[in-house]
Amino acid sequence: MKLQKFIIALIALAVLLSPTASFAQGWVPFLLDVIDEDLDDYYPLKEPKVIDFYGNVGYALGDDGTMYKSLDNGKSWIGASDDGVGNTWIGLTSQWAIYNLYALAENTVMMISSGRYANKSDNGGLSFYSNYLEYVISTKYSWLMKSAQINNEEYLFIDGDHLYKTNDTFETGYVVYNATELDSNEYLCDMAASDSGKSIILLVCNSDSTLVSDNAGKTFTRKELSFHGISTSTEINFASDKVVYMLSTTGELYKSIDGGFSWGIMPKPNNTLRFADSMDFLDEQNGIAVAYSYGYGQVVFDLQTSERIFFTSNGGYSWTMMNAFIPNEFELSNQSVYYDNADRLFAVGGCDDGTDSKLNGACILRYNPADGVLIKSAESKKVYYSGKDGLLHWIPNESTFYSWYDNFNSVETVPKTYIDSMNIGNEAIPRRSGETKNIGKVMNW
Repeated sequence: MKLQKFIIALIALAVLLSPTASFAQGWVPFLLDVIDEDLDDYYPLKEPKVIDFYGNVGYALGDDGTMYKSLDNGKSWIGASDDGVGNTWIGLTSQWAIYNLYALAENTVMMISSGRYANKSDNGGLSFYSNYLEYVISTKYSWLMKSAQINNEEYLFIDGDHLYKTNDTFETGYVVYNATELDSNEYLCDMAASDSGKSIILLVCNSDSTLVSDNAGKTFTRKELSFHGISTSTEINFASDKVVYMLSTTGELYKSIDGGFSWGIMPKPNNTLRFADSMDFLDEQNGIAVAYSYGYGQVVFDLQTSERIFFTSNGGYSWTMMNAFIPNEFELSNQSVYYDNADRLFAVGGCDDGTDSKLNGACILRYNPADGVLIKSAESKKVYYSGKDGLLHWIPNESTFYSWYDNFNSVETVPKTYIDSMNIGNEAIPRRSGETKNIGKVMNW
């Protein structure tokens, strides 16, 4: 259940699932126009951290408790509060961290936080109520609770030195495994499970080791790792019961083909410093990951690198940058990526100077696999075609626009800073008689 991460693309399913599938185009940032003008009582909108969907309804959680919501499969985002702004505090004590977000129905969303709380909303994110998990009996590091979804009712989660399971969406639960082999300084700090729940990996912090099960937690084997970088920020992603990927905090990607009992290091993308801390795999072969790429972003201390998103169609052995629509100077800082199916590839985090100065860099990006995308800013009625040539082409009038398109439904509203940072190409001209209506295949201006 890849319900903890985030991204969108409108790409044909047959192409996506092909073993030679690839993404030729790039990302488009969203305008998060959800700020409350009454700044006396608002909680700052920071970067979104996690995202999840149920049908066409999506939810994204911001750093300081802000909930974003989409009703159209991620094509637009608003605040989830009843007044349509995105800075309504969801009622959690600020000391608790949110690790997992689950969209259970169109109007039902749940967040699992440290402090042993399951926080639920039954009204589309307008308000939340917290359920303290009294059945959790762990005695150390009780604020480090991570979880994995098996289905809408069944979840596995850790707390200190125990692995738990709930079969009724955290209303009740029981101990699956007590990690008595941990010494006084060790604790369970992260976990992951395959979709079936058969394969489970528990990360043991302060030891660079894991506990691995291939029988749904009935027994575990302790495995000492040959590499470092195990912490609460380590990313683990099961692609199947056997194939699992681990992204260490030192920037290396590792792969296991036996459910986590052994690991091999994978190559990083060309012209990159190292992997960042976000990845998501659709299946054993197709996945996305973030890496620090040379030659992008701003120059800092004579080093010019910025996060960019890469795609693999061969299980991580080679990578292709998914970047055609992002200007080289544009800064990206991804909190997480989301690769759920053919219709949903997203990235959440920070973009450049932010979509609005009041948003503190909050940004959601959607992947667009087409030859180009129609964009405009909220400050102007001008519509541009952003093409695969990396240039911005102004469509000067309605007659030109309607010679290529039937309506304005596909026009994306993006930050003005994004448009201002792009190089300008020639203006679009009306479609000539007999030419295809696919503007990206013509571009003869």
